[in-house]
Amino acid sequence: MDEENFIPPVCAHCKFSEPHGADNFKFCRRNAPKGELSCYQQPIPSNAVWPLVKDSDWCGEFAPQER
Repeated sequence: MDEENFIPPVCAHCKFSEPHGADNFKFCRRNAPKGELSCYQQPIPSNAVWPLVKDSDWCGEFAPQER
């Protein structure tokens, strides 16, 4: 493997991530937003949220950002 061009397969370098403020968190846009579930109510579409991930998180769906 060419170490000079190696891109770690983490959320910070994934094309599906979108910055969330100035911290090291990102929204994962890989799948549709998930509804919040509560034992007292049914999911409401307006409560759907994108998963929040850290820059250092990873998953099996990684795709490098386009340059």
